[in-house]
Amino acid sequence: MQTSALLTLAIKTGATPKGLLLNHFSLDEFRRYCYDVYKRQYTPGKEKCFTKTNETIENLINRQSCRKYLTDPIDPEIIEAIVTAGTYAPSAGGGQPWTITVLADKEKLAHFGELMTADLAAHIPGFQPGAIVDNHGTRGHILCGADFAPLLIVVSEAPRQRTPVVSSALACENMMIAAQSFGISSCWLGAVTANLIAPALEDADGDPLLKSLVPEGNRLIGAIAFGYPAPDGFRKPRVPRREGAVIYLQ
Repeated sequence: MQTSALLTLAIKTGATPKGLLLNHFSLDEFRRYCYDVYKRQYTPGKEKCFTKTNETIENLINRQSCRKYLTDPIDPEIIEAIVTAGTYAPSAGGGQPWTITVLADKEKLAHFGELMTADLAAHIPGFQPGAIVDNHGTRGHILCGADFAPLLIVVSEAPRQRTPVVSSALACENMMIAAQSFGISSCWLGAVTANLIAPALEDADGDPLLKSLVPEGNRLIGAIAFGYPAPDGFRKPRVPRREGAVIYLQ
């Protein structure tokens, strides 16, 4: 059942979210219901300056990097749907160069989060986990810690591709938008990719978990965290779209 239908039924029947969960819907449907309410309450105003829209465009515009997640696990079937969407990204010559490594094990994720925290502390003077930071005029958390996210996906690709990086980056975007359609937020881990994972791949004594994220010989493209967003997971205010980024030729 669509989230909008859940909300309509709740209004008509006066049912509480708990009542909807117990009497009518699955846990995933309930989470989508809660996420829809969450977006209405916490997401900054939708940046619409056009009249034609649909659910896909809404997901594209409202996806925002989330840096604090709930600890709820993501259903394996949803993970499979997200990853499958990644494999249907465009690729040069249909080559599909990507390898998608999925990490959902709680203990391994905790270890990865601890490595993230130590790396951030080494690169940011005075860094403290859980601190609120300012960045480009916004305020919010830095994603780290043992419970940083319930899902990590790392994308790499085989060498000697016709269009290096591009096809695999498109696969990453596909997965983030697919996740958004399920009410699951995401964050591209750029600093983690460059400062934590990449050096471990070149180090003979690198952390075994980090080395396992990328098959030997592959080129690392990026790492993405996924999870259901915490109420304070988004930096505010949202950075406005840059003026002059689009040029219409007459």
